[in-house]
Amino acid sequence: MRESCYSNSVDHYGTLLVDSYNICPRPSFEPTLNAALDAQSSSSGTRVNPQEIALIFIVLAVGTLFNLEILPHHPSAHRYFRLSQQSLCKGDFLNRNTVAGLQTVVSEDAQRKFMSD
Repeated sequence: MRESCYSNSVDHYGTLLVDSYNICPRPSFEPTLNAALDAQSSSSGTRVNPQEIALIFIVLAVGTLFNLEILPHHPSAHRYFRLSQQSLCKGDFLNRNTVAGLQTVVSEDAQRKFMSD
């Protein structure tokens, strides 16, 4: 994965949750993140499915929640979580679901389970 400001949260997601919930394997996640970053930085008009963007945001949310280098329940984790939910709505998840959308919903459920323990 190319270096970005998101790599720390992605690393925490991967190292802490893979043992319990391997919902979004890193090899399949990295192309999604790179495509979104490429679409953001280029003017080519490349579009990324909103459900894939939701997956990116939920990985960032969970990774931020379990990042021991920042304060617990950091506001950015909650912001990423809300952005993930909004992206699912924008992607019309209930009518047109994708694998990325399903991974997002399962990751959100895993996040809730970890927070309730």
